[in-house]
Amino acid sequence: SRLADATVLTNLVTRTGGQIFPADADAPIGNAFTRAIEEFRTSYVLRYVPQGVARDGWHDISVTVKGGPYDIQARKGYGG
Repeated sequence: SRLADATVLTNLVTRTGGQIFPADADAPIGNAFTRAIEEFRTSYVLRYVPQGVARDGWHDISVTVKGGPYDIQARKGYGG
């Protein structure tokens, strides 16, 4: 069903730190792409290499920022 598909997609996107940009069926598809590009253009991508942790198992990730009104999107962790 569409609802089940949407739930699976939402769960996958949330776990990986992504974002969904729904397209309005009555609006040009370009509007959704424009919004996605604007979000990407005003964002930062942080990368790191874990050190001193076991390779096996699940590792939670927590991202915090001091000061300012920031919207943080990050995946919840990773499996080794």
